Amino acid sequence: SEALSSQQHKVVAQTIRDYIEQKRLGRHTDRALAYAGEYTVQHMDTTHQVLRATLLEKYEMAVDHGDLRTLGELTPLLQMVQMEKEGVALYLRYLQGAMALEWKEKPRPLNPTNEPMSRAALAREEAKRDAEGPKPPYVQMARIYNCAVQTLRHHLP
Repeated sequence: SEALSSQQHKVVAQTIRDYIEQKRLGRHTDRALAYAGEYTVQHMDTTHQVLRATLLEKYEMAVDHGDLRTLGELTPLLQMVQMEKEGVALYLRYLQGAMALEWKEKPRPLNPTNEPMSRAALAREEAKRDAEGPKPPYVQMARIYNCAVQTLRHHLP
């Protein structure tokens, strides 16, 4: 409980993982439960629920803000507390958002240097941009590819 209140989610997740594993292996015998005490068992179950809710909230916030670093920190913890399905759904939402941002054409500023420009200079810059025409589709595909590579590179060893 101290680790949970001090935001040490990895320590709590490891403890919950061990608790769940022991339960799955059938080691929660009547004798073991009596030795641990009813309060301990209730506390572990409550901690599991609170950790799930906390991780889900933090993960959703990271997805909404596009915070890849936080997603990388939280993703391994989700498996420990049996939240794989929720994690996959949220991570797919993050990837869809990241790809959608790359798909949108990012407008270039007319005056990238932010220096004062005359109206004639702005008109020339706009005419020059219009003469270039739309970018070919492979430019967008390259941006999407680069986004996917960046995401994979972040997660793969």
